[in-house]
Amino acid sequence: MQKKITKNLILLASLATFFTFLESSPGAQGLPAPLPMEKLKFTKTIKKIIKKGQVYAESKVTTPKPGRQKLAFRMAGLHPKSCRFAWRKLALYENYSEYLGFVQQSSYQDGRVNFLLVSSILPIKMRLAFKLPRIKGVGLYNFSFDRGFLKGLLGEIHITQANKGAQCFFYLRADWLGADSGHSNILFEFFSEALAKLGMENLFRISKTY
Repeated sequence: MQKKITKNLILLASLATFFTFLESSPGAQGLPAPLPMEKLKFTKTIKKIIKKGQVYAESKVTTPKPGRQKLAFRMAGLHPKSCRFAWRKLALYENYSEYLGFVQQSSYQDGRVNFLLVSSILPIKMRLAFKLPRIKGVGLYNFSFDRGFLKGLLGEIHITQANKGAQCFFYLRADWLGADSGHSNILFEFFSEALAKLGMENLFRISKTY
C-alpha cells in the first residue's frame, strides 16, 4: 500500500513538473520562440566576435525621403553566466541609473521604462519612454516606443540558452521610421551604436556577480 502511494506521488510530481515546463517554455501556447545565434543571419566573422565574449552592435540610418529618417538596429552578445543568473540584475530597469553613467534617471512602472540619457557623445539630454515587460529568462520579448523620441519604434529581444545553459545569448533588433531627428544619419548611427554597445558591455560586466 505504501509503495503504491509513493508511486502515485512520484507520478503526480512528474506530471506537475512536465506541465510547468510546457507553460514556461518558449513556443508554448502558440507563442513564438526566441531565435538562437545559429539561426540568425550573422556572418562567420560576427559570430566569432560574439563567441569571444564581445558585444556586437550595428546601426543603419537612412533618409527614405526628405524630412524622414529610418533606423535599422541590431545588437547581440553572449553573457558568461546562465540566463537565470544574468537577468536577476539585467531585468531591474529601474536601477539602470546606478549601473550606467549615461543614464541620469531610470524608472519602471506598469510595464513602462523611462530613461533620461546624458552623454558626452552628444551634448544633449534625451528621454526615452518605452513599453517592455520584465524579462525573467529565456523567451521572446517585444518592446515599443509609443511617445517622445523614436515614437513608433518596434523591437524584439531574444533570450536563449547557450553552451548547454552555461551561458546566455542576447539578441535585440529594432526598426523605426519617423520624422527627421535633427541629427545627421552618420551621427545618429554612431550615437545609437556606440551608446548601446557601451551600455550592454557594462551591464554584462555588472551582472556577472550578485
